[in-house]
Amino acid sequence: MYAIAATDPPLLFNKFLATQRGIIGAEHVAQVICQDNPDFETYLCRTCEYWNTPGAMITHLKSEKHQLNHMRKKFKDQFHKIQVARKRNRQGLIDQYIKYISLVEIPKIEKRMKAALNVEILLKIWPKFLQELDESWKNFEGMKIFFF
Repeated sequence: MYAIAATDPPLLFNKFLATQRGIIGAEHVAQVICQDNPDFETYLCRTCEYWNTPGAMITHLKSEKHQLNHMRKKFKDQFHKIQVARKRNRQGLIDQYIKYISLVEIPKIEKRMKAALNVEILLKIWPKFLQELDESWKNFEGMKIFFF
């Protein structure tokens, strides 16, 4: 794994993340490039040990599981308050902290990995990859940018 060079063009994925509400913990996600086909781009959440396509990673970054894992790692006081809160107050606290954290953090993928897998091996271990590879998120240009 290595840092994405400042001279590299900005990732389209980062531009998309900037338009989304409630994304936290993106700094723990690495872009994974297939060895012999860079168009087969996937992402690995190192906090949750979750590897998937870009569209599925967006859903993952918005999931409560990821958000709580990120808070447990980086915002321990807020995580503890959620854990000891009454069940009826829990979701309100989660929403409040996500709103705060997403204002403090800039969602950005800063790390890259080159998979030692070629396309043939990738498709053997992930037979439905091409079916699951949804690139509809790339059509966000002109979308409304969300703010709290």
